[in-house]
Amino acid sequence: MESAEENGVVFVRLFPGEDFFAALEEACRKHDAKTAVFLSGVGQLRDFTLGFFRKKGDYVPQAFP
Repeated sequence: MESAEENGVVFVRLFPGEDFFAALEEACRKHDAKTAVFLSGVGQLRDFTLGFFRKKGDYVPQAFP
């Protein structure tokens, strides 16, 4: 993982095979981020699950191998 900060924005680059959540947690600690918004990069993931709520209590997960 590589990261850099400019004007309060943290840019993170993950390398193939890195754990997504562990790397983002490391970047947040390194840059002392208290809150964050993830803007881009989902297309780079492999073997993951995303989900959404259709309505309250109706969570729909979808796996992407």
